[in-house]
Amino acid sequence: MDERFRRSSQVKSSPLQDEIMFFHQPSGKFCVLNRTTASIWTRLATPSTPEEIAREVATIFRDVSEGQTLNEMQTALDEMLTLGLVERTS
Repeated sequence: MDERFRRSSQVKSSPLQDEIMFFHQPSGKFCVLNRTTASIWTRLATPSTPEEIAREVATIFRDVSEGQTLNEMQTALDEMLTLGLVERTS
């Protein structure tokens, strides 16, 4: 079974032009995601695999290959996990 990720229920978000601002309730910290990472967050409204996210992001940012996007997605998801913005789901 592929590993899936979803938004953390402990994070509140709000659009901010091409970016998204987050408030992580447990830590009381704010975070702003850039346009690329904001597109990941948007996709995570539905639990998704890194491959599914990479495919969608590659269609938005056409100057990057799906393979390159997949590597960047995994790095971004790992960082978002560390920050408590996303959770793994089965």
